[in-house]
Amino acid sequence: MAAVDEQYRSEFGWSIMLPHDWEPLSIAGSGEALTVAPPVVFASSKDWTLSLTWMVESHPSNPKVLEAFLNATMLEGLVSPSEVQPVVQRIWPPIGDITDAEVVQLPDGSRALETVEEFAQATNGESKRGYQLLVLMNSGPNTPAYFQRLCFYAPSSKFLQHIEDVRRSARSFHYDRPFQMPGTQSSSIEET
Repeated sequence: MAAVDEQYRSEFGWSIMLPHDWEPLSIAGSGEALTVAPPVVFASSKDWTLSLTWMVESHPSNPKVLEAFLNATMLEGLVSPSEVQPVVQRIWPPIGDITDAEVVQLPDGSRALETVEEFAQATNGESKRGYQLLVLMNSGPNTPAYFQRLCFYAPSSKFLQHIEDVRRSARSFHYDRPFQMPGTQSSSIEET
């Protein structure tokens, strides 16, 4: 029997196809969030050290940063890491050096910026890599612009084993309806 990815439908209006054997984690302590929505974390049931996290900026984006992002994501395809570094730095600063960058179109038509970065872990000097997909939140007309991201960090060997599944999953991210504040609809997992 072939492995089947599972669709996750968020209470915030978006959906994503999770890699096989990945599932949402419950986060304890649902107190006041410092952002418009608490993070959503997905982890591999085969290796709980692997996770993909969705999060939203804690404040509306600066109009100049928004303009720079829209200019940087006008055309799909590979882009120079040095060209997008200043934009990424003002949204979610990378931990290390951006080694790859690409503009992709998501299923709902929105454009996103993918980056891959590399850095050494301070404690043991082991090489780690990170992936992030930056995209504007679809919150409907006449609402402030917030950036959101999906991110995945792992030691280089694990990163290379799982990046294609994570990238395919992140690229399936899309809005079914405009963003909704927490508690207005329930989330679910459906097998497809």
